[in-house]
Amino acid sequence: MSSDVISSAIWRSRNLPSRWRNLPENPFMVSAVFEDLLYRWDKVSIGHEFEFDLACLPDAEYPWSNFTMMVPGEADIECARVAKTTGAVILTSDSDLLVHDLGLMGSVAFLSTMQLIEGSQENSTATELRAQRIAPADLCRRLGIPNIQRFAFELRRNPQAPFNELLRLAKEYDEGEERSSEYVEFLREYQEGPISNVKDELLISRKLDPRVSELFWQYDMPGTYSETSPFHVYLGLLHEDHSRRCAWEQARAYRSLGYALLDLSRPEDQRSGSIHEFVRRGVRVVAEQVTLPGEKSVMSTFKYLQQRLNIARSVFQGYSISDFWFLFAFSEVYEEISSTTTIPSAKKLESFLRKGFMGNSGADWADIHLLAQVQAVLYSLRMLQQFILITATTYDIGLYRTILEDLPPLYLLMRPRGEIIGGFSEKEACRRAVQQLVQNYG
Repeated sequence: MSSDVISSAIWRSRNLPSRWRNLPENPFMVSAVFEDLLYRWDKVSIGHEFEFDLACLPDAEYPWSNFTMMVPGEADIECARVAKTTGAVILTSDSDLLVHDLGLMGSVAFLSTMQLIEGSQENSTATELRAQRIAPADLCRRLGIPNIQRFAFELRRNPQAPFNELLRLAKEYDEGEERSSEYVEFLREYQEGPISNVKDELLISRKLDPRVSELFWQYDMPGTYSETSPFHVYLGLLHEDHSRRCAWEQARAYRSLGYALLDLSRPEDQRSGSIHEFVRRGVRVVAEQVTLPGEKSVMSTFKYLQQRLNIARSVFQGYSISDFWFLFAFSEVYEEISSTTTIPSAKKLESFLRKGFMGNSGADWADIHLLAQVQAVLYSLRMLQQFILITATTYDIGLYRTILEDLPPLYLLMRPRGEIIGGFSEKEACRRAVQQLVQNYG
């Protein structure tokens, strides 16, 4: 496959069928793509998927690893900094990036303006990718305004004002307005953070999952990345049944174990003792306070997790690593089940593994919610795995530091439903897994 064909496949516009347009976003997409760019797509893997000249890629085993970085705070600020220092073009759908200081040469190209142009007078087989590029410095010169921030500020204050009126307001200002608390507060959102003085911390956090990185920086620079106490984590909105208990209730003990490791790795006067998790409650998103376990509870929870994994590894032998972890998470859902809820029959569980739903007429909300609960367990374990890695040198948990070392990457953990049921397509293997699950966890 030629590189032109690949470009065409990626960038060609598509009309999405109407029945799919209201589907919710994948809550793990950003984390999975970030991880894949770092660790999955080496040149060998790329060569297996696409037949084109690998020489056009950066000269590294993992071509995009050195360019992929998790930064503290908003990514917009880091994108703006790179554009200002290098003259780069930022591909985005967010018009707010125009308000940042992009310097004399930095610019923005909106994804909505991108077009794939196939063929030209010079070369009928060539393809070009074109987009509308906007350079704020050039735009200000053309409009006769001092900077784009002044225009954006007036637009924020007067959202209904005509364009010409906003131009007039942006031009006619005095030094007192420049120093006003309202304008200074407006600019705070678009100013660079103090990351230039924390290079060691950047090296530690540059490959962390977004939610783990978010909490790491609140502990490391609380005055900058957390305006209120306690510290907080925003958990993704899962595809789940809003009339049922939030799926993130699953495996909260494992997430709080990870939070506690980070907390205990800090000096006593820098510990928080609790974390706010922002999760769904009904149709609202609320902050729920999670009290962090102490040192004795940390070790006992690790011991409990180790016992659970030992049982699972003896019960679910012979399955692929991805199927094993899915079955483990599946069993964890029913380990934490309330006394008022009954476990589905073996027949229904077998149907869920083989078909993706427990009933006879396709997936319903019970099936969707069960999958969300399994995903919550898997993602919680992934968070715990990363908390172990970043605290291993400052807080000793002994042999437990390798407890999750064989946890697969996200693209395998969060497989689509079709790939999950593919692992249990053999009827006998599926029946055996359910029998083992019911006997040992029911």
